Amino acid sequence: MVVDTRTQKIRFIKPEKSALDMIIIDEHIEETIIEIVDEKTSPEFATDIICRKNSRVQYVCAFLDAKAGGLKNKRSITIEDGVELTSTYFYFGGETCEAHNHFRIHGRARVNHKVLFFANNSQTFNIQENFEFQKPDSFGRFIVKGLTANEAESKYVGNIAINPGAQKTDSRLEIHSFILGTRAKSQMVPQLQIEANNVKAGHAATLSRLDDEQLFYLRSRGLKKNEAAQLFIEGIFYDAVMKIQDQKTVHHIMDTVRKKYSTL
Repeated sequence: MVVDTRTQKIRFIKPEKSALDMIIIDEHIEETIIEIVDEKTSPEFATDIICRKNSRVQYVCAFLDAKAGGLKNKRSITIEDGVELTSTYFYFGGETCEAHNHFRIHGRARVNHKVLFFANNSQTFNIQENFEFQKPDSFGRFIVKGLTANEAESKYVGNIAINPGAQKTDSRLEIHSFILGTRAKSQMVPQLQIEANNVKAGHAATLSRLDDEQLFYLRSRGLKKNEAAQLFIEGIFYDAVMKIQDQKTVHHIMDTVRKKYSTL
């Protein structure tokens, strides 16, 4: 792949009143895109993202806050031939959050996608993602990690769909959800829909409570229970956040994690 390194840049996107946003990454370009969704964003909007052939993209999207009544976002992500996409979505804000993401993955593409969420108080998160492989020789790794606390409810549905023409696809979906407290609810649903006979596809899901057993190792190093819990929670987000090139965004996301933890 030939990438025009002269066009490398960071593009900041902050949707406000638009009901439809279209984001295009041109061919052979290496680019980082950081999208911040907050209380100024329209409560219901759609996003079309197109990664043109042979582009190399890091995409960060952070749902930090929302207007009263919640947030609904539906987005279509088209990944053309030869694209390398690393995307990370953070879900924090909104009394309710409805997110529907459809990835259309063409041939010889490589996609590494992460979702991290933290629902607390009485928040309700419903995140649905469909990873549709349309052409052969593509690779996908999809990882979801989340925390649900207080009286919050979270649901994640992830579906890997491999079309008949997408032979030699290599894909896997992993979901790890942690519950804090006795009243929080979380439902994680991994799915496979395979219509090709020469592919690798798999999924795994875990759902566990953050309790003394989970924190035993940290507490055995002399940390108090609340210190161990905070360190564990920050660690879930830390690895993904540290790969973001903009330090202001890094601090903003980690400050949001700490603020949410402080309300537990």
